[in-house]
Amino acid sequence: MIQEYILRLQQSSFFGKFPNFMIQLFACLMYFTPLIVIFLILFSIFFYYQYRSSNKVTRSGQPKLWQLKMLLVSYVQFYTDLISSMHHNKLSASAKNLAGLFGILLIFNFAGFSILPMSNRFFGFQTENDLLFIIVLLLANITGFSLSLYFAEEPESRFSITYQSQLLLLVFLVLTAAFTTILVYFKYNNFTSIISTQANYFGGFIPRWMIFISPLHLINGISCYLFIIILTQILLQYNRPIPIDFTSIFSLSKKPLLVFIQASWKFSLMIIISLIWIILYSGAFLSPFDNTINLASTTGQLFWFLLKVIIFWSIIVIVNRKIPDLISEQILKLGYWYILPTQMVLLMLTVIIKFSS
Repeated sequence: MIQEYILRLQQSSFFGKFPNFMIQLFACLMYFTPLIVIFLILFSIFFYYQYRSSNKVTRSGQPKLWQLKMLLVSYVQFYTDLISSMHHNKLSASAKNLAGLFGILLIFNFAGFSILPMSNRFFGFQTENDLLFIIVLLLANITGFSLSLYFAEEPESRFSITYQSQLLLLVFLVLTAAFTTILVYFKYNNFTSIISTQANYFGGFIPRWMIFISPLHLINGISCYLFIIILTQILLQYNRPIPIDFTSIFSLSKKPLLVFIQASWKFSLMIIISLIWIILYSGAFLSPFDNTINLASTTGQLFWFLLKVIIFWSIIVIVNRKIPDLISEQILKLGYWYILPTQMVLLMLTVIIKFSS
């Protein structure tokens, strides 16, 4: 998609006069702007429902149109109060450093969005080392969040950040093991080849998605998905009796700008992890009824990609409402004793199978 923008701008009578680096910059802005707008809209809705308190709407016995109107009024009032609070609550030097750190991590994650394919046309940047780039991106998120320990002022924040850094390190190890299994099995690490491998069918009716290719990949995909469910319980919880709640590190009333930036980084990290799972294990934008790349329309591919995202998060929300809340020690034990060893065993079995064949 970005390459198409660059070609069109070069052929334009107006933009064609500009230097090549400026044309490439314009093309990136044309591609990134809709993605950033969609992200901000989704995040603003998520942030509103997570942090609203006095802005809740009473819905009993009222018409649907009135409920929608009052919900919009509550939404606008919430952000009006938030912006006003940002102006009145000045950040300390350490809080400014934290806001800048999470802002840089957010920019890194936006860069990660640029290589995630959402359709055969909206492919973003195409490289030969997509999975390696994602691994580096995850490592940058872990490193950046760990650095926030040096800027935190409250002892409680330092304690929470230490535990959460251990959990993010576990995320990195689990996902890296899963990615390495795919690299060993297919011997390439770009999304174009991975999606092409998942096209067509088994037996004429079963989509050749990664989770259906072999029992090893099925276990690998399910293991990663279960871990993402547990991770989501930590990252997206609010007002739960868990000692390591991400949202309790900073106070919204005292540091609204810092909370907003930190929450947007957290949201972007979860979106990236979920999109990577969908691309690697469930065929990305491929339809189960027309599991080919070239025949499906761009609209159809976007529809199936978004539908998989909705199903992905719907299952996570439903499961998280059913399972009990886990404390940090339980999550670390589950990850380091069961999920990570499972991923390592799958990786070793994949290596043995590939070398023996």
